[in-house]
Amino acid sequence: ANQPSAVRWNLERFLESCDRLATRKDRARALEIFDEAFSAEIYATYTRKFGVWIRDDDEYEIVRSFHRVLQRGAFDFTLSHRSLGAFASTVLARGESATAPALAFDMFASIRRAQGREDEPTDDALRLQIADFGATYAEILLRERGDPELIRAAQDSANPLYVPRNHLLQRVIEAAEQDDFEPLRALCSTLEHPYREQPGAERFAQPASVE
Repeated sequence: ANQPSAVRWNLERFLESCDRLATRKDRARALEIFDEAFSAEIYATYTRKFGVWIRDDDEYEIVRSFHRVLQRGAFDFTLSHRSLGAFASTVLARGESATAPALAFDMFASIRRAQGREDEPTDDALRLQIADFGATYAEILLRERGDPELIRAAQDSANPLYVPRNHLLQRVIEAAEQDDFEPLRALCSTLEHPYREQPGAERFAQPASVE
């Protein structure tokens, strides 16, 4: 979450070192160009991930709403984004938003089960955030009226199912230290197609177990 500000900070420091090569106005313009390019890339990325148009800061609010839910509920980042395609295609297939809050609750409950946290209570503030996100996202989806199957396919192609999680890498390292490289080969093979569901690779999609 701090990467954008960190990159900008580094750019600012770099430009300060160029004070003999560029005027203050030119350095300020360079920062403006960075901000514009970075925002455009972020909007394009989340347009693909959410399956709806995100072209400015106002439209980006649905992403912020989603991330607030993830932060408050400590939901797995990768699985949560991957679940967006199923949510969107279901809303579009039903053609109504009345059941969207319940659908959002089910989505996050499934993610929590995958994390081994199904017994944890959900506080009222989190319930409200989930309901608000589900209803708002559904309204946007229905307003833009995409094809359910195409939207699902497009979103799944932008939200990976498999990523090199820390606990997976740790297992690979421990096995390699024992001259066993099969876990490494299996992980690398799976990560060659991170967006495509692969039978038998379920363990590579799971978050680390709660201990």
